[in-house]
Amino acid sequence: MSLNNERIDELVQENTILKKKVDKLISELAKQLETNFDNFLAMREKDQNIAETSQAHNLLQGAGKMLEERYMLMAENINKIVTIVDLKGKYIYVNHKAAEFHGKNAEDMIGKSIFGMYDRAAREKYRREIFKPVTEENRECISSNTFKNKNGKVYVEAHGMPIHDGQGKVIGLLNIVHDVTADKKKSAYISIEQSINLITSFSGGLEKTITDVFVKLYQADCIFAGGLYLLNEDRQMLELTCHYNLPDNFISNNRSFEADTLQFEIVMRGKPQYDILPELPDEIRREIERMDQKTISVIPLVHENQVLGCLNLILNDFENITSDDKSFIEAIVWRIARMIDLHDAQVKLNRTVEQLNQTISDLKIKQQMLIHKSKMESLGELSAGMAHEINQPLVIISLSIENIMQKMIMGRKDLSTAYLQRKFQSMLLNVNRIQQVVDNMRIFAQDHHDIVFKKVNIRELVSKTLEMVSVQFRAEGIKIVSADIDSKAHIVGNIFKMEQVLLNLMTNSRYAVIEKFKKTNDPGFQKQIEIKATKSANSVILDVSDNGIGISEEHIEKLFTPFFTTKREGAGSGLGLSIVYGIVKEMNGSITVTSDPGEYTNVRIVLPAV
Repeated sequence: MSLNNERIDELVQENTILKKKVDKLISELAKQLETNFDNFLAMREKDQNIAETSQAHNLLQGAGKMLEERYMLMAENINKIVTIVDLKGKYIYVNHKAAEFHGKNAEDMIGKSIFGMYDRAAREKYRREIFKPVTEENRECISSNTFKNKNGKVYVEAHGMPIHDGQGKVIGLLNIVHDVTADKKKSAYISIEQSINLITSFSGGLEKTITDVFVKLYQADCIFAGGLYLLNEDRQMLELTCHYNLPDNFISNNRSFEADTLQFEIVMRGKPQYDILPELPDEIRREIERMDQKTISVIPLVHENQVLGCLNLILNDFENITSDDKSFIEAIVWRIARMIDLHDAQVKLNRTVEQLNQTISDLKIKQQMLIHKSKMESLGELSAGMAHEINQPLVIISLSIENIMQKMIMGRKDLSTAYLQRKFQSMLLNVNRIQQVVDNMRIFAQDHHDIVFKKVNIRELVSKTLEMVSVQFRAEGIKIVSADIDSKAHIVGNIFKMEQVLLNLMTNSRYAVIEKFKKTNDPGFQKQIEIKATKSANSVILDVSDNGIGISEEHIEKLFTPFFTTKREGAGSGLGLSIVYGIVKEMNGSITVTSDPGEYTNVRIVLPAV
């Protein structure tokens, strides 16, 4: 009897020591809870599970004091998995969260081994990182783990702490486990979405870009395999564009979905359907079963109310697919739809740019043709003056030759060397004069659009232009004033194009002064065109003025519009000033027109000086 009393006293003493340790542990866990670690201790008493060994008995005695009413509420309401196991790994205590997590009843778990709850990899990791360090080395441990339970693949973070007897010997293990699956998924989904958002280039083509997206999309645990189907041009068929992890036989049997298929129907409705397997033909169901899967989902690709195609997905553990999983899938599908729409827009834009470039190229060719046409018109107007310019030296040459031949026939003895030399020099001078006129016209008539810009002397420009028109203008009674030309005025441009500019302006002035003479019929009216060129610090200013009929203010704004002309019908094509405007702009210059109807017109060109 005394022996039993001694044993009882010993157990009471051990229980008191264990109570103090457990109270201390609970206090520490409560503090962790207050600091947002959410860790605390909870247990409940299981009188029917008296351990067979004194060690288990001590464990229960030590744990018993933890099971007071104040800790019971915490244990059963905390959002943590809390269990106590003995040194063999058998459950001594299981809270409702742990039972729910494993899909079992708490009562059924008592006395069962904790190692039986995990697959092999997870079991070995728990044994290595939690159980052995706590039970054999008497230290707290924290570890993360991954395994499958009734909800599929789960991620947990575990905290293991030793429970001691009165002598400080480890007699059990307290497990506090937090299910972080939802947080892990959200983090993984955010990471996948961010990496997909970085894919913005279509340098490798649409299929390569979407394949890159697919590779990232299938990093999500919820997706097993799938294919991207796009509507064909007539929108009557879905065609497989790219795929991931699909068996060859599935691909060969499902390369397209025609308008009478369920997949096509779902796509045209534009609403996701996550489980269509029961409605599919037997052969497709068998193919899915061979993959050890249970579902097919169809998620339409829709962007700005336009249906583009769909993702045909095979999902892992469809019964456990959450709303977060669906939101993630639909967000990625929207991004893919946007990419496809963007790619289509880019293709259309590139096609439009190509067409525009071709149009610009055609316009440039036509512009050169118009410029050449304008030159020919100018040459046509100058042809009479050019004929006179050539005819005059020809007459002189002809008369000189006749004179020499006459003297030779008559046997005149005054055909001295000096006489002949004088005649031949005169003829040669006039031949050179003809050659110069012809060269000026030939060079002007050539197409010079490929000639590079170079330094141009304005005085030389005016001189060459006047050589082509001066005879004709004088014959028509037009006085040309060009005394005020700065010899130091230089620009960078194409001298042949500038000759065309000056010639067009002078031709317009010629028309204006002749028309005024016809209208006024004043024999005292002096038709006059004045050319001035002055140089400032940064610019060369070229003025062409006339005292002709002038231009009304309403017409000045339209002068540079192609085919607009103030000349009478048949007197002009309306191309001259538009071509002048284009050439001046090409040389980074500006052109303005001022006029007083019936009095004068002035055209001013300002070009960068060099």
